[in-house]
Amino acid sequence: MDRSDGSPLISVVVPVFRVEKYLERCVRSIMAQTWRDIEIILVDDGSDDGCPQLCDGFAAADSRVRVIHKPNGGLSSARNAGIEAAAGGYLMFIDSDDCIEPEMAEKLYRALIERGADMSVCGYRCVGENGEELSVHTTDRQCTPRQVLCEEVFRFTENYSNYWNYAWNKLYKRELFDTLRYPEGKTYEDVFVSADLYMRSEKIVFVPDILYNYLRREDSITGRPWSLSRFDLAEARFRIAKLYSKTPGYEEAAKKTLLSGTDQMYSKAASALIRNIGDRRYRARYRELQKLLRQAYRGLIKCSAPMDTGERAWLFGCRVSWIGAWAVRRLFRLLRSPVSKSKL
Repeated sequence: MDRSDGSPLISVVVPVFRVEKYLERCVRSIMAQTWRDIEIILVDDGSDDGCPQLCDGFAAADSRVRVIHKPNGGLSSARNAGIEAAAGGYLMFIDSDDCIEPEMAEKLYRALIERGADMSVCGYRCVGENGEELSVHTTDRQCTPRQVLCEEVFRFTENYSNYWNYAWNKLYKRELFDTLRYPEGKTYEDVFVSADLYMRSEKIVFVPDILYNYLRREDSITGRPWSLSRFDLAEARFRIAKLYSKTPGYEEAAKKTLLSGTDQMYSKAASALIRNIGDRRYRARYRELQKLLRQAYRGLIKCSAPMDTGERAWLFGCRVSWIGAWAVRRLFRLLRSPVSKSKL
């Protein structure tokens, strides 16, 4: 990469909105990186607390900090603004209520360069509001992008979570985002984009060190069980299944993703619909999901993805209605089918 213009090597994008309580800890952890050749882009997303002033103060204290003040548009909008403004050849995204270890940027960059990768990924820990460690997630397995998409994103154990989907525990080559942006107005925005990123990557490398500290807040949007956000994860799965079904060699991944999406739709989204049946927004959103599901299912059939009888019956029931899906689920539970245990 030609950096004769003095541009920074790594651009760290931090969306900021109503995190006055946590922002200083976050930014200080980025300023303390052992890899000094970075720029820190704080995107004030119309925050109405003391965050705008804090951001300006950080910029005044450290020349590596740049601040963007913009009207509120949500997390994806803020990330996209940071991508547009980034001058570095590599990108990192840090959530403004989290913090990182001092070696994160350096270790991810060195691993990426040494392995000739397009993306590097690290382990992370979940911490509570009082700083207590809640869980640790890492692995020492190295995977190809294809293995991540076809195998890893479907593995969920106590210490092996879906960190492959998150935006914030990674270092990316800037060109991965040349024609890609986060979908605005969506929750689970990371999931919408992650499959595209892996499909654009020729090689990834995993650093098993725990370098990211994720704060699990009690007021998290995704922690609200009956909100409209529950529909977004199912939508992301359906869109990814459509993408896979159009890509030779990803038929099994397309099926697994569609099954995962229907599980989200009928275990979470349908419950939200039932509890808010009088709200036309929920009914309209549910109809949108049904349409996407049918499109994804047609793609699955067209690409001849392998499906057993139970999977076909489940997906057919889902296409008809939530009542059909419930009936199929109930039938297989009564029959004690392995499908109902492992897939539904």
